[in-house]
Amino acid sequence: MFLLVFSFVVEFFAAFIGLLRRKYLENKGLRYFPIFIFIQFLNILASSLYTRVFLMGYNLWMYNLFMVFDMLSFSYFFYYQFDSLKLKKITVWLSILFVVFYIVNWLFIQDFFKYFSNPRSLMGGNLIVFSLMYFFQLFNNPKMVEDISRKAQFWIVIGIFFFYLTSTVIMGSLNYLIAMDSELYKYYNHSATMKYLAMSLYSFYIIGFLCHKTDQT
Repeated sequence: MFLLVFSFVVEFFAAFIGLLRRKYLENKGLRYFPIFIFIQFLNILASSLYTRVFLMGYNLWMYNLFMVFDMLSFSYFFYYQFDSLKLKKITVWLSILFVVFYIVNWLFIQDFFKYFSNPRSLMGGNLIVFSLMYFFQLFNNPKMVEDISRKAQFWIVIGIFFFYLTSTVIMGSLNYLIAMDSELYKYYNHSATMKYLAMSLYSFYIIGFLCHKTDQT
């Protein structure tokens, strides 16, 4: 229970700091991001209350339903971090691909009341690609690297890359263990692992918002 409460505190603090610092964020993607984090926090809180307080059963359908909003929100954020029209187009097309695959998966592949592991894996892959595209842009534009540690988007992207790379690999390995009926699965605490990873993700958000500096600050 302590880990659950602490993770809520970190997530809320990230949203709160982001909203306080929102006026200093210089593009649409960045200014939207604190709002997105706050909505994420409300969804996670509602999902937890649904299961733990109101005892309504499994809440996986809530995560499944919110997954599309997650993907499109991240895409919106990344779209405004790219200067290249080509990178913007890749972001749009990969987002469309995700939505199409999500619908197909819902209708024909996975039960809506079980976790949508297939779309989640694709979303993780997309966000890893977006992050690498962002790092590629930095590598090819030395001016963007100047004072980069004072840019919120840099820390946000690092957090996204680390979280989705790690969690996607872990979830893929977990699915493999389940398919192989391995005994190792019994010793793995998925819930605790994901909470630790989520707290690290939101910690990067907090660092980014606190470190962000523009000509106005």
